[in-house]
Amino acid sequence: MVVVSDSRNRVGQDAGFFTSLDGILKAVQFVLSLITLILVSSSHYWTIVGAGQMSYVTFVASFCCTSLAISAFIYFCKCYNGYLLNKLPWDKLELFYSLGCALMFFIGMCVSANSADTFKNTRGTFDELFIASSIFCVLAMFAYLVYAFLIFRGRKPRSVPPPPIPDSV
Repeated sequence: MVVVSDSRNRVGQDAGFFTSLDGILKAVQFVLSLITLILVSSSHYWTIVGAGQMSYVTFVASFCCTSLAISAFIYFCKCYNGYLLNKLPWDKLELFYSLGCALMFFIGMCVSANSADTFKNTRGTFDELFIASSIFCVLAMFAYLVYAFLIFRGRKPRSVPPPPIPDSV
């Protein structure tokens, strides 16, 4: 008989999430995405004719911030142990999510760097903000790639249940 008596197998508060490697990496990803969003939004790109492509960078940064906030809630409350959610392949979902966000940030970096080059001789600090946002897109991309690499190498996210503990009776 196999008995699973780990507190990670119940829905409830996971106080150790924010100090775990998953929590730290998600916090780094969130901060980098938020800084990118702030930089792009502070550039007022919508007032410049021809800078509409920067809305893609805004979309990527806001999508990643929102999805990371939802993910942090799921992990902190251990909702992945719910009735329907515990059947999902969380390691594959986390891997594909991280790779997808890294790809979107790479494209966002290319768009932002191209916009910086396009508007380098205009009045204002648009090109500096676009350069800064492309740098933070690269940093966020690397944060997502590190997390994807760790999962690919076999590290299980917190949502993957631990192996069952055999009963010694």
